[in-house]
Amino acid sequence: MTAAPPLHLYVHIPFCRRKCRYCDFYSVPYDEGVARRYVDALAAEWRMVADLNDLSLRPITTLYIGGGTPSALPPALWEQLGRKFLHSLPRTPDCEWTVECNPDSFSGHLARTWIDLGVTRLSIGVQSLDDGELRIAGRLHTARRAEEVLDSPPIARFRSVGADVIYGLPGQTRRNLDRTLSRILSRPVVKHLSAYELTMHEETSFSRHRRLLPLPGDDAVADMTTQVRDACAQHGLQQYEVSNYALPGRRSRHNLAYWDHAPYVGLGAAAHSYLPPTRRANVSSLPGYLAAIEQGRQPVEFSEALDDAALAREMIFLRLRTSDGLDERIFADRTGGPFASGQRAAALDDLVASGLILLRDGVWTLTAQGMLVGDEVARRLM
Repeated sequence: MTAAPPLHLYVHIPFCRRKCRYCDFYSVPYDEGVARRYVDALAAEWRMVADLNDLSLRPITTLYIGGGTPSALPPALWEQLGRKFLHSLPRTPDCEWTVECNPDSFSGHLARTWIDLGVTRLSIGVQSLDDGELRIAGRLHTARRAEEVLDSPPIARFRSVGADVIYGLPGQTRRNLDRTLSRILSRPVVKHLSAYELTMHEETSFSRHRRLLPLPGDDAVADMTTQVRDACAQHGLQQYEVSNYALPGRRSRHNLAYWDHAPYVGLGAAAHSYLPPTRRANVSSLPGYLAAIEQGRQPVEFSEALDDAALAREMIFLRLRTSDGLDERIFADRTGGPFASGQRAAALDDLVASGLILLRDGVWTLTAQGMLVGDEVARRLM
């Protein structure tokens, strides 16, 4: 009998104490009564999805709980989540289980609860270690609080700890960014860094007030991108995706699954799923999500079957962001057509000549210079 193939699972916790000024992820203010209903709904949605898609025997190989702010849930609700849902999940022996947390809502009690549940990895939303940058970004914690969390004894009990930072913030200088990076990366507990260039998403406070913000110029942001890469290299963290760096063996396996188009299920309001060839998105409304689940309906807002052309575009955009690159053989097998053909072949010749991409043993990868303009390279090839 063939073993059931493993599955990746994402759980969205939409609660936040306050919306950050740059954030476009779906979130709502925390309410304990609503949160208890939400935990029950997550368990009910998993049973529904597992039954409809015959997933009950497929072991979970990565589990990622993101938000919102998952650490906004108190330990009692995490224990409820375990009893109602998480303890019953079939998991592989090496299952990577990540929880996102913010310094302002972290506690030793929470950390111990996560460890008891089986969490193996934390992703801590530090964003900056400059109090002025944190205030303008709308973060609730201070630099001192973030460093206290990174130095907290329970943190060292997790197999891996990652920190998130944002660069290109209003008023940010390279000197400030250097202080943030050095203070984070000098801590042995930090095995992973996600460094994101500030993006002006349309429905955010930053976007609405963009003309008033003292944003660094394009050249300054490009220098910061190189600065992040160099700082990580100095501390032994290897770049494995445009915005992600890790010590050997500490890459985020869950994120790699997204970039490799592996099947995954997303539970919760605004969560996305991909069970080939179908992608679907849940309703981006907590009341709408709860109403659907409590009425026994799937909370799906959007669903589509990816054709070969759509899959090809996504493979180009996602795989070329990674240091592993895009394998021509896998591309042809999944999409039914060769990668280096037609107009794309001419574009590849130009990109090779420009020193932005290279081909080795049938795998296309961006050069260090190409990583700096990865999205533009992908657009030219799509």
